[in-house]
Amino acid sequence: MMYNDGHRGPARSGCIYKELHNHGRRSNGSSDGNNCSLRRVKGVGMVKVSGYRWVGEMTVNRKRYRCRSYDRSRVEAWIADMREKYGN
Repeated sequence: MMYNDGHRGPARSGCIYKELHNHGRRSNGSSDGNNCSLRRVKGVGMVKVSGYRWVGEMTVNRKRYRCRSYDRSRVEAWIADMREKYGN
């Protein structure tokens, strides 16, 4: 979903998209954000853990702002707040 206003204020645009998230942990519990996040499941062994989260991006005067959350309504509220904040 793209947000772009044709107004004469600061140049801004924004979007909301979904990205793959790997929870940023190795099997030993370190949080260095690698792509092979594993979790030990009883009776199964090591299982790769990943999920999706929503990302809202807005660019105002060539500066990028981002909000990441698992709740899409929270990201939509952030976009609305940023549009109101930089509406002048």
